[in-house]
Amino acid sequence: MKVYDLVEGRVLFAFVVICATTVSYSQEKRFGLGLIFGEPTGVSGKMWTSEQNALDAGFAYSFRRRGYLHLHTDYLWHFPNAFHSSERFVPFAGIGGRKF
Repeated sequence: MKVYDLVEGRVLFAFVVICATTVSYSQEKRFGLGLIFGEPTGVSGKMWTSEQNALDAGFAYSFRRRGYLHLHTDYLWHFPNAFHSSERFVPFAGIGGRKF
């Protein structure tokens, strides 16, 4: 195992833990933006269309493969009453498309 892979893995783990423990503002507001890290790198967004439905989309560009563009969009159905818990866990399902 290379040192670079070990450091990259630790950074990814720390990032996931930080994101998992913060409150998602997209849940409280009608619109949220995020970043896509990795390969490709870009931005993502989520717009709520109702209390249980949302659209999400992403746009990313590859710096390794010039000209590689990633676009995706999904329509999401959320099920807020699927689990009765004090935690904020809302499962969802969706359908969408991707162009790359």
